[in-house]
Amino acid sequence: RVFRPQIELHVLPPLVSRGATRRSLAREARASMEAVLSGPSPLDVPRRLFHLYRPVSAFAAGFSRWKTDIDPVFWAAWQRLPREGVILDLGAGEGLLGSYLRACGSDVTIVGFDIDETRITRARAVSPAADVYSVGDARTAPLPTGVAAVVALDLLHYLPAADQDALIERMVATLAPGGL
Repeated sequence: RVFRPQIELHVLPPLVSRGATRRSLAREARASMEAVLSGPSPLDVPRRLFHLYRPVSAFAAGFSRWKTDIDPVFWAAWQRLPREGVILDLGAGEGLLGSYLRACGSDVTIVGFDIDETRITRARAVSPAADVYSVGDARTAPLPTGVAAVVALDLLHYLPAADQDALIERMVATLAPGGL
């Protein structure tokens, strides 16, 4: 096994020193660092997902760890998506996005679609009962409305341009006011 060191770097906003004492600056710096470090770590989540998926499938366990370890889109999704409400996940696969968001502390409900029945079976096995994963084509499946966010990771590029446009229109139609 090769040791691969990992580093997590956070650049915090500068402290305003004008009129501050050394001790007040130290307190402010400590509070700022504690706020960042109290949240989830992108280095820990892949390991947690590996253990979540392991009883379901060796492939899914390895894939979940590998994919979330190297693909920055999951951490970006955690930072940008709502922390609660319904998220529509088109091309949901094994339910990795929902599992990742919950491992980071989100209280979301996922409605997911994928054309691969095996992957949907894995998603159902690791997800809470409130999540709904269905086998279906995102272009034709009945989509819910009033969702907080819609995600289509690694999906659109598989479709012809005309189908991409039509699907994007369907995705927008599912959103609640202010949805993402």
